[in-house]
Amino acid sequence: MLTREEELEKLSSRVYASRVAAAQRWEKDNVHRIRDFDFKRGELVLMENTRARKALPDKAKARYFGPLIVLFRNRGGAYHLCELNGAPLNYPVSARRVMPYLARTTIPLPPGFLADLTQERVSELQASEDGGVE
Repeated sequence: MLTREEELEKLSSRVYASRVAAAQRWEKDNVHRIRDFDFKRGELVLMENTRARKALPDKAKARYFGPLIVLFRNRGGAYHLCELNGAPLNYPVSARRVMPYLARTTIPLPPGFLADLTQERVSELQASEDGGVE
């Protein structure tokens, strides 16, 4: 006859195996939806407006902000973005909220763009582990 600890251990291992199997099944079923856009510096992107997504009756609200320019991606995976006039956003943005902007024509960046952003500040932000704003 099994003791209570042995029964709990057996039950725990079955639950864990079921969780792993469910995660693998979900990943296999949704492989076409999972994307990692690895945006480079200077690419144009759109940022999802999560407030509009949460407010269902407001159908006229913009779903995306942009286009925005990618400055860099930090070690935590979040993107630092700026507006087309060069004003950087004050917060990192979660990679889940960023999607490519499909421009009809290219938008060249002027020389000396973001000259006021020091290399020390860029290095500091790139090294951060911040996962970004959801």
